[in-house]
Amino acid sequence: MRTMKEPNYSSLRQLLNDYCGSPVLDMFKNYQEQIGLEPNIFDLVYQGFWDVYTFKATLPEVSAKKMLTWIQKVKLICDEAPV
Repeated sequence: MRTMKEPNYSSLRQLLNDYCGSPVLDMFKNYQEQIGLEPNIFDLVYQGFWDVYTFKATLPEVSAKKMLTWIQKVKLICDEAPV
């Protein structure tokens, strides 16, 4: 996937933009202002995730090498469910 070429890459990004893949993410996207998020924050985070995942940024000054350093700083932590 990370070596996907055009036009497949553009098609994938358009698909990801149109369909978030989860009803919850769609609700965050559609109602972000009503739940207290600044306008376009969801899009910034969601598109940023896919930029880092695919190593293809929408900004030309961000290289794949720079994105590799960002990935090392991300730590996903899941809290234990309350009993």
